[in-house]
Amino acid sequence: MNNLKIYKTKEVQYFICANAIIITLFSTKISHKYFVNNYDFIFSLFTFLGSMGIIYIYSNILDSVLSTRIKNVLVFGNMDKIPGNTALTKLFYGNYSDFRVSKINLQKFYKNIWKEINQNSQDKLYQNKKWYALYTAVRNENIIFFSNSNYLLTRDISVLSIVFVIFYPLMSKFPYIYYNYKVHIYFIIIWIITTYAAHKTGEKFANNVLVENYIKGENHEHS
Repeated sequence: MNNLKIYKTKEVQYFICANAIIITLFSTKISHKYFVNNYDFIFSLFTFLGSMGIIYIYSNILDSVLSTRIKNVLVFGNMDKIPGNTALTKLFYGNYSDFRVSKINLQKFYKNIWKEINQNSQDKLYQNKKWYALYTAVRNENIIFFSNSNYLLTRDISVLSIVFVIFYPLMSKFPYIYYNYKVHIYFIIIWIITTYAAHKTGEKFANNVLVENYIKGENHEHS
């Protein structure tokens, strides 16, 4: 199967570059004044490239050093809210709906696992452990691989959005960068959108694991 690590080889870098360009064009001394009045174009060009380089490098470093746990906390607020730790709760107590399967049949299929989860309620992440075991059984299925990669991508972009929201005001300490509240509002809006996307793709990924295991079990039973 494809290497899951490739999920962010391009898209995350594009996201960082796009934000670096936004900052450089609207929050540095290369902004409209230099383009309109044609002040020292060579100096402006080097300012543009230098500012982009600084932003890109620091963003990549932060994305690399943040652990999976920290990323999950930043996006979901708490580890017990991650998709794998809520998938079965939504099946049994939420407004669950999936056109591919019957909710009642799915509940019957997972009733023993759900009973075990309730018996181990003192472990706040026990549901995620059981869900992860289900994931490993179908991890090589195409639908699981791609829904997982989509989730990881949106989660990491959400984290980077938070990084830009928090650190953008501090970037005014860098040479040639000044604070622009409109750019800050832009980053906040992007953070809200990408965080919502991370939650939805996470839910879809976690649910696909449940459905694929159910289908696999049904096919095995009737074979």
